[in-house]
Amino acid sequence: MAVLTDDNRKALPAQASLAQTAVDCWMEQQEENFQPKDIEACKSTFNSSALTPEARKTVTDIGAAYKKYNPSTVMVVGHTDTSGVGDSNIVLSQKRAETVANALTKEGVSQNKMRIEAYGEERPTVKSGDGVKEQKNRRVDVVFEK
Repeated sequence: MAVLTDDNRKALPAQASLAQTAVDCWMEQQEENFQPKDIEACKSTFNSSALTPEARKTVTDIGAAYKKYNPSTVMVVGHTDTSGVGDSNIVLSQKRAETVANALTKEGVSQNKMRIEAYGEERPTVKSGDGVKEQKNRRVDVVFEK
């Protein structure tokens, strides 16, 4: 929902468009209220592990750095904000890390060198209370180890 502010609609038009479509879908299905699977499918758009165009560029840059530095281990660590339930946030952070790891594999990063970890809402970049949607906490960290 944070993407739908006036400033963000201008700065992030693609993400705002996707968010608006998801909200419309969710509201329509919720109003009909007889297709629980469709309702959940619309809501799941908000708990996404898909890469944005900016994230894809970052993955490409990480792939280039991997080739340059040839680290012994590549840590891929998924995180979420506190807006979801703890158990589902762990699953979502795992999905985010796996999505990035798969994209890194396509960039030439060896699967044998990757370690995937998921912390859910346990290690926020921005401290917040429970149930707070914070974009900066929805992330995947990639760390090279020598």
